Amino acid sequence: MEIIVKSEVQVPPQVSVFMRNLAVLLPSLCLAAALTGCGMGAINIESVTSQEHAGLQGNVHGGQQPISGATIQLYTVGSTGNGSAAHAMISVPVLSGPDGTFTLSPGNVPLYTCANPTDQVYIVASGGNPGLTPSTIYNNAAVMMTALGDCGSLTTSTFITINEVTTVAAAWALAPFATSATNIGASATNATDLAGASDANGLPTNSRGLPHAMLDAQLLVNNTTGMAATLPANLAVEPGKLYALADILSTCVNSDGGSACTPLFAAATPPSGVVPADIFTAALDIVKNPGYNPSGVFAVLPGTPPFATVLTASPNDWTLSLSVTGGGISSPAGLDIDRYGNVWVADYTGALSEFSPQGAALSPASGYGVGYLVESYGLAIDTKGNVWVSNEQSSPNAAGSVSKFNGSGSGSPGTVVMNGSYTNFYDASLDFPDALSAAPNGDILIANSSGNGATAYTVAGAVVSPTGLGAADASSITALATDSSNGVWLANSEGNTVTHVASNGTIIGNVSCCDGANGIATDSNNNAWIANYYGNSFSIVSSSNTASPGDAIVQNGSPLLGTNPSTSTTYLSGPAGVAVDAGQNVWIANYRGQSISNLAGINHSTSTTLGAMLSPAAGYGYPSGDPNDPAIFALPDQIVADASGNVWVSDPGKNKLVMFFGIATPTRMPVMPTPVAP
Repeated sequence: MEIIVKSEVQVPPQVSVFMRNLAVLLPSLCLAAALTGCGMGAINIESVTSQEHAGLQGNVHGGQQPISGATIQLYTVGSTGNGSAAHAMISVPVLSGPDGTFTLSPGNVPLYTCANPTDQVYIVASGGNPGLTPSTIYNNAAVMMTALGDCGSLTTSTFITINEVTTVAAAWALAPFATSATNIGASATNATDLAGASDANGLPTNSRGLPHAMLDAQLLVNNTTGMAATLPANLAVEPGKLYALADILSTCVNSDGGSACTPLFAAATPPSGVVPADIFTAALDIVKNPGYNPSGVFAVLPGTPPFATVLTASPNDWTLSLSVTGGGISSPAGLDIDRYGNVWVADYTGALSEFSPQGAALSPASGYGVGYLVESYGLAIDTKGNVWVSNEQSSPNAAGSVSKFNGSGSGSPGTVVMNGSYTNFYDASLDFPDALSAAPNGDILIANSSGNGATAYTVAGAVVSPTGLGAADASSITALATDSSNGVWLANSEGNTVTHVASNGTIIGNVSCCDGANGIATDSNNNAWIANYYGNSFSIVSSSNTASPGDAIVQNGSPLLGTNPSTSTTYLSGPAGVAVDAGQNVWIANYRGQSISNLAGINHSTSTTLGAMLSPAAGYGYPSGDPNDPAIFALPDQIVADASGNVWVSDPGKNKLVMFFGIATPTRMPVMPTPVAP
């Protein structure tokens, strides 16, 4: 292996000594190892560039200023859990030149000997001199990175920029998987792009959450130019925040790493946390605690920023969103995510839409199912990957029906599954079906909004019971959620109760708890979290409930939540959809509040109250008042977290989906019924 280092590079003293010693020692070490072979040849420290080898190339910049002498390292992500140690791929330091450029030639980096071409890789530049005098100044705090993705995609023509924009893009996308620049990883079933093994239904057991997050980073930045990515017409991000946070990091990057970094590190320090010591850790602290100190972080923005941002005032928070349109989306309501990471959406106007994990429209411009979907609100994905959609009114049954579609792995996604000679499934127990939920045994549970309880169908579409489950206590069911025993929770919006029904139809409990129950989700303890649309509040009902309301852990009217962001430290406004991620964090869409809220779930810290608001008073995504930071939402409705830690929200008011990068705990999808890690 031949390593080429140009002599004009300003080499930090400790690296220079190391390399000179290595040049002397390696030939003798290789001779001693002749019987078993040696993976390294002599190091050639050249004084000219005439023998430049083709390889992976790039540059390192702080703002618009090249950084010389930065140490370049390529990593493959860890595979033993979120934040697990990454694996360094370069055994001998490679440094950036005076103009910030570097070359990783095939001889000095095992680019073509990855354990698997779909191993996920990223590149880090540490230290170096950002153009300061004298040239021996070395900024140890300047740790920046670029998320690359599949190792096999790297070629000799690949050019990579490492700067503040690529760094914040990586931080937003990889936050659920990262604790530092050297600790980025996921579980073995969520860290690689390989399909892996399949379950009994032929669906992949590998969730691909981290590979999808690598691609998410490239929705934010062009890795070649180091500037905001150019997106398809159906996608839009918040470039003001992207460049503003990059500018904020630049105040430390373009310095000697001393006092100039103090304002950034102080503003980025998380509550009860440790002061960050480098740029990437500071970026992680900010995006992992996006609502903690947004104005303090914004105050670090330099007067003459290197990246022109349109953000002129502090945002409400430092979340970053992707808006998604197309694919026939129109008045989107129910949504779910399949084993492939694809997002499925029921459009109330009568269509089914499908999107890739990065928001590319997979359904046609008119959507799937046009002509036989009518007033479609609910959606669920069953254990075989089929997609079910409710129709509140449709023929031949005026009281509604459900439609079944082939899923992503079928070879014909979006194709309707016929029920004999009919395109829809129906029976006498349906009564204006609304929300849907999938049970672990494959059954589909259907909420009848006119009060006839819940209908249960098998995965094949056969009715399980000719009468509605929980009909005696149900009253205008607007949402439902299955439990781990194949039972179901029914949210009764008019009765202000929640009914818990066993799989055999026995009513376990009917708890008075709520005020316009509109959304419901279960956590890993089978507790039900309910969004109270009229009460601007939430309720939690324990899994051990009886008919007595005394079993409600949190009752409607609790002082935990207020109703007005100007007078209360926490609030919900017309809460609709509810989701619980694998970290047991609770997410609620504020239909009337133009935001989403994050609540502390059952795994909350001992210093945090169950149900305490973790997001800002107005929720995440709420407009800041800056005309260049407009409202993301009009009417956020349903909500779900994915295997990359992104949170997806349907918004019928703006006919779009909104995805927030990396704010949740990665969660295996679809959730059936309680959230688990992928």
